[in-house]
Amino acid sequence: MAHLAANADFTKISLEFCLSDLVDKIGDVKNGAGVQEAISCMAEATSLEFVAGQVMRMAFAQKNPKNQSEALTWMTKALTEFGLK
Repeated sequence: MAHLAANADFTKISLEFCLSDLVDKIGDVKNGAGVQEAISCMAEATSLEFVAGQVMRMAFAQKNPKNQSEALTWMTKALTEFGLK
C-alpha cells in the first residue's frame, strides 16, 4: 500500500477503500510499523488533514485501546513530519 501511495495516482477514493483495513492492523505488533508507514504515504499523496481525520474516526470507533494508542502515536509522528498548516 505504501508503494502504491508513493508511486501511483492515489486519490481520496482509493484511500477510502483500504484505510479501514489498515487502521484495524495499526496496533498489531508485527505489522504496525508498516501500517504507519503506509498511512503516512497516503497522507502525503492526499492530505494529512483528511487522512488524520479518517484514521482518528476509525480508530476510536473500535474498542481496541492498542489501536487507539497507535493511531495517536502515528498522528504525533505525522504532525512532526508534515508540520501544522
